[in-house]
Amino acid sequence: SNMSILELFNSAFYASQLMHSSRPQQEIPRLTEWGELPNKEVPIIFHNVRYKEARTQRNPSFFNQGEVHHVVRYCVRLVEDVRDVEPR
Repeated sequence: SNMSILELFNSAFYASQLMHSSRPQQEIPRLTEWGELPNKEVPIIFHNVRYKEARTQRNPSFFNQGEVHHVVRYCVRLVEDVRDVEPR
């Protein structure tokens, strides 16, 4: 876990209830070397998505299909780009 990222969202959205988990460094792939990251030191992407929120009748939670689309695109590109990256 990246502690600075965890702390940002932990305090803003989760009332500081999240707990980090770590693996030995040699097991963590070099995902921070992914070419689409704007800042290698802080491996996070902010992407503004303008799309309508929706929800199903049986679930009170809202979701944004546009956000889902972009997250899936990033995940697919990340997996494709780092497939051959060796652990540190």
